[in-house]
Amino acid sequence: MKLSWVRSLLFLAVGLVLGALFSRSGRAPGTANGASNPSAILALVGDSVITEADVEAARPADFLRARQQLHDVTDQVLKALIQEKLVRMEAEARGVGPDELLETEVDSRVEEPSNERISAFIQERGLQGSLDRLGPQVAAYLRNQSRQALLEAFVTELESRHPVERRLDPLRITVASEGFPSRGPRNAPVTIVEFSDFQCPYCLVFHNTLQQVMETYDDQVRLVYRQFPLASIHPRAYDAALASMCADEQGQFWKMHDAMFANQHALERDQLKSTARDLGLDEEEFDQCLDLDEYADEVRADLEAGQALGVQGTPASFINGRFVNGAKPLEEITAIIDEELARAGGR
Repeated sequence: MKLSWVRSLLFLAVGLVLGALFSRSGRAPGTANGASNPSAILALVGDSVITEADVEAARPADFLRARQQLHDVTDQVLKALIQEKLVRMEAEARGVGPDELLETEVDSRVEEPSNERISAFIQERGLQGSLDRLGPQVAAYLRNQSRQALLEAFVTELESRHPVERRLDPLRITVASEGFPSRGPRNAPVTIVEFSDFQCPYCLVFHNTLQQVMETYDDQVRLVYRQFPLASIHPRAYDAALASMCADEQGQFWKMHDAMFANQHALERDQLKSTARDLGLDEEEFDQCLDLDEYADEVRADLEAGQALGVQGTPASFINGRFVNGAKPLEEITAIIDEELARAGGR
């Protein structure tokens, strides 16, 4: 694909997103002519006013998604422009055209996928159809994947020769972290706020990932737990959330937290009480707390807070305000943490 097409496609994408955003607000968010001003009056209704803050507070998740979408497109276009400039600089240094350089370093090295590779792909993905019918589409997809990998490797190589300084900050969302169960020092340079569900299988996977994170980064990371029980699909998650708060009342949140993730099949109320006894919690105090749903308001408040932040499923985390959706692998989490520590000068 030629450089001009890369630019055209990406600018079309950002144009569509910006158009959607502008049509909502009548201005470009974050621009000099329309910088965000929460106190700005957008409408007068009788003696009442409606401010920008009122509008955003009415549908906070929508505005967060819009900001995330705009940031993602900005990042994509920025990467494409950096790539284009690096290729042009290298082409000029070699005395060739940019398209000729890409043909030599990327396109000519794309391997044609074999029928065996195509068949394996169809089988791995569980695609329905014959090799004759699906083969051309799968082959095109595999060629494109190969080209993309070669292009990224080439651009990485160019970055080692030509200086590149990126200044686009990650999108950060303000998430309350004080007053909730936490591990790690309060002054740690990295804070992870996790919205989770004790019955969620993906949360168990991410729980194991976060355990490795806490062991690896020692005093550099603080982990904050917030409740997001998906009761409609995990019927025992709500009671488990209450149980964790009842344990927290006795200073044993993390023991209960770890025990429930260690056995997600023991989350019935009687089983939770048994777990609390095994952990050495005061039996009468814990049972009364659980039976009376004493922390129902706190669990509900966490759910509402998560929804306002755009959380729709679990696990959902915010690493220094950077949204991470789902049970991402350890490498992705540590990459973000390392980047944050580098920004803070800590690793």
